[in-house]
Amino acid sequence: MTGCSSKYEEPATTEVDISQEAKEIEAFGFVKAEETKYVTIDFPAEVLDVMVKEGQHVKLNDPILTLDVSQYESQILEKTSELNIAKLEHQRIIKNLEELYSGYNDTEIKKLQNDFDFSKNVYEQLIEDYNSNEKLYNEGAISKDALDKSEINMEEAQNKMELIEYELQQAIKQNKKEIESESDMSEIKAERILQLENSLADLENKLNKSYIKGNQIVAEYENAEVFNIAYVSGDKT
Repeated sequence: MTGCSSKYEEPATTEVDISQEAKEIEAFGFVKAEETKYVTIDFPAEVLDVMVKEGQHVKLNDPILTLDVSQYESQILEKTSELNIAKLEHQRIIKNLEELYSGYNDTEIKKLQNDFDFSKNVYEQLIEDYNSNEKLYNEGAISKDALDKSEINMEEAQNKMELIEYELQQAIKQNKKEIESESDMSEIKAERILQLENSLADLENKLNKSYIKGNQIVAEYENAEVFNIAYVSGDKT
């Protein structure tokens, strides 16, 4: 037995450092991306190399796929060449139209016009000669044969003038017909050029994407995760 004592002693304690303990919180549910993007390759190409794996994290402009786009680039070159040829043909038609629109500057028409003007002057002169000879005949100054010869010359000049006039009108009509034909062809070519330009733009726009750099598909985000890779090396897009 011990006697009671008025002195109280506190129990000893030990300090423990928990600063190095792992701080974790358990949670359950789904992690949802802020933004999801599906990349579709809508032009013919061959996959040369898949440079990432499912679930791999990538950064901005990291390569994902390497493609062989030579076949598609050949299509663009062919369409470009077709467009250039169409433009050259259209320029040729425009030049022909300019020459046809000049009309009287055309060599044949100009020559016929000069011939007509000359024959008309001759005919008008022979009309005056005939009228003078007719007065002289009525006055008994010349014979009937001289008057008849004057009339024949006048009629021949008239026939020649009318023939040249007919040829001139036919040449003008032909010129007009050619203008209409070339104008129609010009409209057709212009429409064809527009179609080719739109087609070429569509082809080029398929390569003009933010996720395409040269012949590679690249990441568009600073921090992203790759999912659902649909291609392997050797696949055709």
